[in-house]
Amino acid sequence: MNEKTPFIPATLDDFGFTPAQFRIVCRVARRGNCYESIPKMAAGCRLEIKTVKTALRTLTNSGVFEKQSRQGQTSILKLAPFAQWQQPSPKGTPGAKRPDTQPKWHPTHPTQKAPHKGNPIEGSPIKDKSTFNPSSFIPK
Repeated sequence: MNEKTPFIPATLDDFGFTPAQFRIVCRVARRGNCYESIPKMAAGCRLEIKTVKTALRTLTNSGVFEKQSRQGQTSILKLAPFAQWQQPSPKGTPGAKRPDTQPKWHPTHPTQKAPHKGNPIEGSPIKDKSTFNPSSFIPK
């Protein structure tokens, strides 16, 4: 093992990658030209294959990676020059949330604005503590 202290440049650390994207960028950067298959990359990064595929697509489309496709073989990935990088879009990236979106409303779920009706303890089998028997929950 190398005795040097790991160093991550501030430009990489502060770029705004998701944890999965950051992990993949570091893995590819460490190799120079990365020939690794997606399943092996996923296993090495301890990520799901779908997460790796989505992150690779996002990073390639954002100009972070240069990709050389090879017929019948894995593609070659390498880091593009930093000047070509664009901020990855959070849309379609696992774990990323867009700040301008609201949760979707579903007609069967009550809204938080709906008034609460009744006492949540009413109808509870343990509301009358004098008749509560904890041993009744233990299987015989």
